[in-house]
Amino acid sequence: MYILQIKVLNLPPMHVTRFELKDKASSYNRSWRDKLITLFYTLRNNKIKVGSNSIIKSGNEFNLTDNAKIVIGQSCTLKENSYFILTMPNPSITIGDFSGVGRNCYFSIKGKLTIGKYTRIGPDVFIIDQDHSFSKGDLIMNQKAKIADITIGADVWIGRGVTILKGVKIGDGAIIGANCLVNKDINPYEIWGGVPARFLKHRE
Repeated sequence: MYILQIKVLNLPPMHVTRFELKDKASSYNRSWRDKLITLFYTLRNNKIKVGSNSIIKSGNEFNLTDNAKIVIGQSCTLKENSYFILTMPNPSITIGDFSGVGRNCYFSIKGKLTIGKYTRIGPDVFIIDQDHSFSKGDLIMNQKAKIADITIGADVWIGRGVTILKGVKIGDGAIIGANCLVNKDINPYEIWGGVPARFLKHRE
């Protein structure tokens, strides 16, 4: 039932062979401990909806305002120690089926973050959909945030340490190299790298 809430669905259903690997160390492994921890998160916070066969590993922290919403599709993996802070006015995160989030990521959302199916987000990734106004007539901390939704497509690979700023749209099949700063839109099936990120080549 979560599929209807996912905005990027350009890829047809595919067979994910990684779940067939018999590797206890793989993030695709689902232990009973992982399932119990995931159940704990959902029972503790009714703002988090988790699809079948998805797991939330230990150490994740969710700081959610009253109307916040996190919808996680089927067969997703949220690895350890990420921080999700969803604050006013109307924050939501939607993660498509078979997507994964690496360790130690940081999500700061006031509007809407949409992540498509089959997308891999590496460790230490920072995603923020707002920044402050900074006119000198008042303290920066007193000024309203500028908010713009972020959309990440399907089958996207985001490398370690990437920062994605407000208003960015990343097309299906894009690859973003490690430690990039993404402050502009990326077209489908493009490979980007650098600070700030720039186009390198197309996927072949």
